[in-house]
Amino acid sequence: DAQESRGLGDVYKRQILSLLMITVILKVIIEITLRMTIATVSKIIKATETPETAIKNQTMSLMQL
Repeated sequence: DAQESRGLGDVYKRQILSLLMITVILKVIIEITLRMTIATVSKIIKATETPETAIKNQTMSLMQL
């Protein structure tokens, strides 16, 4: 009975480790997707801004340094 209980404990440990690994992998995938989305949106915004807006944004960026 005790040996069977110990075997179940190992099964639960493996399940927890598997869930932790899946969670970490999903977190990495979400972070990569988010960064790619932000980069794409930034490119779209830069492509659609007027020269005046671009100069203003650049000036604001330099003022923050």
